[in-house]
Amino acid sequence: MKTRIFLTLLLCCLFAWTAAAQQFEHDTMDTSAGPVEITFIGHATLMLTFAGHTIHIDPWARHNG
Repeated sequence: MKTRIFLTLLLCCLFAWTAAAQQFEHDTMDTSAGPVEITFIGHATLMLTFAGHTIHIDPWARHNG
């Protein structure tokens, strides 16, 4: 029983580690003010990096209708 629990936890940790190590698709655009890196995180979530600043875009809204 303890061995099964240990193996299950080990597999969960391995899965989480490989998912965290995933490289996201990104693109770089050159602008007159310097390069802008756009990283696609998933669905509609983006990360913009420019001049040492990072902007996270995750559009989500709760509609009470």
